[in-house]
Parts: sequence; C-alpha cells; structure tokens
Amino acid sequence: MMCKSLVAMVLIAGSAPALAAQQIAPVQVTGSPDFQMEFDCASPARPSGADVTRILDVRGVSNTHHLGTQLMLAVGEACVRGVPAIAVHRTLSGERVAWTPLPEQAVSVAKN
Repeated sequence: MMCKSLVAMVLIAGSAPALAAQQIAPVQVTGSPDFQMEFDCASPARPSGADVTRILDVRGVSNTHHLGTQLMLAVGEACVRGVPAIAVHRTLSGERVAWTPLPEQAVSVAKN
C-alpha cells in the first residue's frame, strides 16, 4: 500500500513542472451525486479523509486512506492526459477507484 502511495506522489510530483508550464486548468472531480472537488494539477493536495468518504460514498473508514491514494492516482492520470473533468467511482470490489472523462458541457455546467 505504501508503494502505491509513493507511485501516486511520484507521478503527480514528476509531472507538476510540465503541467505548470502548460498552464493546465484544474481537474473537476465528481463522485457521489451532490459532491464535487477541484484539484490543481500544478500542486495537487491530498483530500481529507472526510472528503474521500463523501466523494466516493465510503461507508467504513478503514479503506479511506487507500481510496484516497486511488483517487489521487485518478487525478494524476487526468492531469497528465489534460482531461478537465472526471467522474470517479469505486469498482465493484470497493477497493479501487475508476474514472471516466466528463463531457465538455458537464464542465461548463459545474463551473456555473
């Protein structure tokens, strides 16, 4: 588990200078129906356990740290690919986070 956290941080930190030079907009992340977050690609901050619980609709707190790492991996991938908005959800096992890009019109609606 520590290895995955390290990989996530290396991925994000390693890509930060290139992302900052490109002036990529923050990534808008939508999870549970009434909760959205925005992550700055240049210097992404890990969300609090409460935010991870809300955005991924986590019932127990035992997986919150692991799912937070998974969430940051998804954000890092979206930043590297230049995707401005993603939807995240837990996989059927509940132990992983999957993401899909959101359509452009969803981004403009979310910002209003």
